[in-house]
Amino acid sequence: MITKKKQGFGLPFGVWMVQHPGLSQLARDALQALVARRLLRADFVQRFFDQLLPQHPHYYGTMAWILIMLEHWMRRHAPDWAVPH
Repeated sequence: MITKKKQGFGLPFGVWMVQHPGLSQLARDALQALVARRLLRADFVQRFFDQLLPQHPHYYGTMAWILIMLEHWMRRHAPDWAVPH
């Protein structure tokens, strides 16, 4: 361990989302905002929370984290932006 290089580690964000309703709601709100921006499809977001995340929380938790951060960045830097029709 003394000679081992420093490395990061992942957080169990997907597991936390499944276990904590408040965190799940934060994620739902962000992903629904991305639906309103036409970056995600509503049917995918529904499937994501109903099926994908509960079955594979570690894998899809990473995806959720990235999408949440994207939405929060957009709220700050491009609040009115959406994919044109």
